[in-house]
Amino acid sequence: MKCLLIIPAWNENDLFPDRLATSVRHLWQPLGILYVGAQLIKAGHEVRFIDGALHNHQQIIDVFRTFAPGFVGVYSNTPIWNIARRTISEIKALDPDVFISLGGPTAIGWRDRCLRECPQLDCVHTGEGEVSAPAVVAQREACKPLDSVPGIIFRDPAGRITINPDNSPIANLDSICFPARELLEDVSKYRPIVGSFRKQPVFTIFTSRGCTHRCIFCFQPDKKRGVRFRSPNNVVDEMEESVVNFGAREFKVLDDLFTVNHKRVYEICAEIKRRRLNFPWFVSGRVDTVNRRLLAAMREAGCYGILFGVESGVQKNLDTLKKGQTLAQIRQAVRDAKAVGMKINTPFIFGIPGETYEEGLETLKFAIELNADIANFHTLAPFPGTELYDHVDRYGLISDRVEDYTFESAGFVPFTMTRDEVLRLKQTAFKKFYSRPSYMIKQLLRVRSPYELLALWKGGQSLLSIYLDPNVFTKHIKLKERFSGSAVPQR
Repeated sequence: MKCLLIIPAWNENDLFPDRLATSVRHLWQPLGILYVGAQLIKAGHEVRFIDGALHNHQQIIDVFRTFAPGFVGVYSNTPIWNIARRTISEIKALDPDVFISLGGPTAIGWRDRCLRECPQLDCVHTGEGEVSAPAVVAQREACKPLDSVPGIIFRDPAGRITINPDNSPIANLDSICFPARELLEDVSKYRPIVGSFRKQPVFTIFTSRGCTHRCIFCFQPDKKRGVRFRSPNNVVDEMEESVVNFGAREFKVLDDLFTVNHKRVYEICAEIKRRRLNFPWFVSGRVDTVNRRLLAAMREAGCYGILFGVESGVQKNLDTLKKGQTLAQIRQAVRDAKAVGMKINTPFIFGIPGETYEEGLETLKFAIELNADIANFHTLAPFPGTELYDHVDRYGLISDRVEDYTFESAGFVPFTMTRDEVLRLKQTAFKKFYSRPSYMIKQLLRVRSPYELLALWKGGQSLLSIYLDPNVFTKHIKLKERFSGSAVPQR
């Protein structure tokens, strides 16, 4: 069967303030949909993929007309849900017989609500689509009902919504195909923000799935399943294939808990070195899962940087987020990473339940104390499927608009602050962290190439925008539509 996989058309201006949209532009390879595409190809189907980050809406519709698929798989996260609904409805209007499935965070978080809000949608995938999508296509090809396919919620021919049991997690991650990167039209168009990588094209990779922690803001469907790991050889096989077949020159490891299993990390590092693969890579890690010896081994194998999700400089607020880490652990992890020569990224969050404006300023002081190479300052996003979203009445107010469910828009505001205070903290933090003379001199002295000079220039542009426009983070927000009481979207 012909299968068309779609990410609806969106751009940075849909999610970021207009003056910052260009400087914060970044695109990751969409691994989730590429994993599904790989399994559909393995099952013998003809598969195409069109990424709405690189194409406009009309181009997506034109591809659908030309390709004429029998199955369409649409990805959606919460902020682009309304865009996805438009795409689905227009495709269905062109061909009422085409079967349209939805995958991604929106499908997992909202489940049957997606079908109720979008009458043209036929099915949502509530778990790992690598299993359920090929099963759905096989049933459709054989003209058989979908009752036997676990991991989906679907609309039957009579229009009734049927909720099938969830599918079991994939026990052996080595058994699934590598993401079908051959479906990407141009790998060079996927890159992080300027200044956050060394070589391009930058490839993303998952070496494990799941997380054992319970942060209230984190959308993590695998929390009940624990962590599942790919074998070191399988991980490095994918890296090597990406280098040889697709020209990868750097990797960003997207795991939640890459550093939790030290034995496996050492084995991955040893395998990279044994194969003499020479590429830089960057990871995320929890501060309570690293030590200097581990970080040194990673650095020796090419890992040049690490992101620590610090979130707050106030212990009370870390406890509210259920981070399971202490300020002392954060300080030690940052010291260890600096000692082995790693580049450090420390993101922070403003608008934590119970946080006050003064505590937000304490977090800024902590960020300056840590003095990482990069510090990001976000607002708390109320993603469906998180504890924050499911119990928002305990914590604060939530926006009526799904477009506000980003790290930039203050779509959630705690009872202890106003929305203006949350966004003022964000703007103040960027100003004070990045305009320090010591920081600016350090960055200037590090410039060794035209690329590094460009990165510094882009950062300066963003900082200037923040200084010149007091409303830089609010101009893209429709203020009158933001909140109404404790506006929780109904399920």
